[in-house]
Amino acid sequence: MEKWLKGRGIAIKITGIIGLAYTNELFIEDETDIQILFTHEIPIELYTTTVDEGVLTRNKISEIAHEIADSHHEYDPFPLRKTMNIAKEDIIPGVICPSCKYVGMKWLEKKWRCQNCSYNALDCHLSLLDDWFYLMDNHITNRQFRAFAGVEHQPIAKRLLKKTNLIMKGSRRTTFYIR
Repeated sequence: MEKWLKGRGIAIKITGIIGLAYTNELFIEDETDIQILFTHEIPIELYTTTVDEGVLTRNKISEIAHEIADSHHEYDPFPLRKTMNIAKEDIIPGVICPSCKYVGMKWLEKKWRCQNCSYNALDCHLSLLDDWFYLMDNHITNRQFRAFAGVEHQPIAKRLLKKTNLIMKGSRRTTFYIR
């Protein structure tokens, strides 16, 4: 917030308060510089805080409030690999068995089959696609799906991707799928 205000020519020291909604949430191991209050205590704290001098006029505060509202955009942390700097090599590919959590189900005889517990189903790749969009990217190609799911044949991957609720964009070699 200080940086955002400074970019608009306003130098104000910002202090924060952590607000906890429920009394059973409080567990503090170490001392902290940040004030921690329950949400019902925050209005009292703000009301009793003394202000030494007026830094901003009411009009300027109103102008800043409108600019904050206009500048607002929803936080989208996805894909997490980029947001959290996760290396591609640290992500284990493969369809996860819903029964035993084994990673690496195989597409055999028109269904996913677990090599570990013999569980089989048609739609086990759907959670893999969720994982892809959460972790890797906002779109997926046939080649990426095959590598991530462990499917060897392009036509099988194409059929599996077409049977999802994904939207197909492009054609031929430029085809990719989005949510």
